[in-house]
Amino acid sequence: MTTENATVTVPLPPTPPSAATSQDALPASPFAGFWRRFAALFVDVVVLGLAGQLLGLFFYDGLVALGPWGRGLGFAVAWPYFGLMGSRIGGGQTLGKRLLGLRVVRLDGQPLSPTQGLLRAAVLCVPWFLNGAAIDPDWLALVPLVVVLSLLVFGAGIGLIYLVVFNRPSRRSLHDWAVGSVVVREPQRAGLSLAAASWRGHLVVLGLLGLACLALPFWMARQTELFGPLIAMQATVAAQPGVRQAGIWQGTSWVASTSHGRSSQTQLAATAVVRSTEVDAGGLADRIARALLAQHAQASQVDVLGVVVVSGFDIGIAYRTQSYRFVYSPAQWRARLGQ
Repeated sequence: MTTENATVTVPLPPTPPSAATSQDALPASPFAGFWRRFAALFVDVVVLGLAGQLLGLFFYDGLVALGPWGRGLGFAVAWPYFGLMGSRIGGGQTLGKRLLGLRVVRLDGQPLSPTQGLLRAAVLCVPWFLNGAAIDPDWLALVPLVVVLSLLVFGAGIGLIYLVVFNRPSRRSLHDWAVGSVVVREPQRAGLSLAAASWRGHLVVLGLLGLACLALPFWMARQTELFGPLIAMQATVAAQPGVRQAGIWQGTSWVASTSHGRSSQTQLAATAVVRSTEVDAGGLADRIARALLAQHAQASQVDVLGVVVVSGFDIGIAYRTQSYRFVYSPAQWRARLGQ
């Protein structure tokens, strides 16, 4: 009796072309790339900027009156926007991330809680809104405060950018490390791991950056010694009634000359940011020039003395200013002032 073994092959149903195509179209890596994240942030900045300009349109005088505290208002708008939209409340997507097909999730793929989203957003927003904020010069004499500001503005700010650029492939930065999050592309292949080890050299770079921030107060003290005359003139401008913030710049520029081609010209410029929209810019400029010429010999030794009176607001997500420039030689200022 002969026994024959037969093999029966059961054909599998063909894969629908649409399913195969969509599966192949999914990204091989789950992590969002630098340029896509940058584009999403750009969209969010534009959205927040439009909101800030609308506030300025209806509450211009009030924003001007806020002065440096206006950045606190901007923070109060941007922080919950990034924090809550980046949590499960917003599906992990700000408007920019939704447009670019990105999402913020935890390393286990689950959405962030509102608390985690707000903490992540705080690490991102605090350096931005502190950078460029008007700080009372008397406060800057406090070394511990300068150290904290240096770590928050320069340390955290540069660290955030550094990690997004160089921490590949995940691009996880300080705000992601703080809450265990990652930015991924949508849609995602099933089974892809979101865990990605970071190169330990990044910690060395961040440590060196922190040491540089700790040295900043000593560098600033040295600058105070070198630029003492300019700092004294800045204080003179700031002491004028109606002035909220002052700045001084001194340098040399080249101007066209018909006989010699080009000639150098020394310049001194004083900037005065005023507290109100109702200001006599010309009168304030005259008072500033008179005080500088009377109290500081250096103001009389330049070729050009300029005074810029600035009115406006800066809330971090939007700003609007109006400038009035008065530029004369010291001799022309004295003639204008009747001296």
